[in-house]
Amino acid sequence: MKMKRMRLFVVFLGALLFVSCAKRDTESKVVNMELSNFTLSVKTIRGEANGKPFETEIKTYSSKLSVWGRTVDISFDPNDLNSDLDGFVTRLSRQAQWIIISRAQIEDNIIAELLELKNSTWLEEGQKPVTRAQFLKAIVLTGITFYSDDSFEMYFADGNLFWGHTILVSGSKDKGIDSVAIAG
Repeated sequence: MKMKRMRLFVVFLGALLFVSCAKRDTESKVVNMELSNFTLSVKTIRGEANGKPFETEIKTYSSKLSVWGRTVDISFDPNDLNSDLDGFVTRLSRQAQWIIISRAQIEDNIIAELLELKNSTWLEEGQKPVTRAQFLKAIVLTGITFYSDDSFEMYFADGNLFWGHTILVSGSKDKGIDSVAIAG
């Protein structure tokens, strides 16, 4: 009997250690992006304004990043930068790291701002109120845009909670989440 208890205890400790290490490993993964991880896209827009032709270039650096078990698009506008690109990408990496380890905080902000709105205004006729778990299961992070002031915007597909609108979450590593809104 003692041997069975001892085995159960060892199995329990092993499972506890595994969960603890898995949690620590998820939190300790360091985002270390370099400019070479990004692709520069240049789009030329031509048109006419006030009877005069114009031409402008829109530059965007983009890449992919694994966030919360999903690969998402990340981007930034190099024309928005006041500093060197490499320094900005280093700061962007810190912002991305904060996003990865702050999932619970980000989700709490989304729920605080949008769950009641969904259940009070956006339910279909006869639809039961959506729970926190259902809401979080429905939304999907699709992209993140980073800005020169070290802020970011996260874009979530709404899973048709708000009839196909995008959920926009704005914030920064230093200030946390500033706003949560429905866009588009």
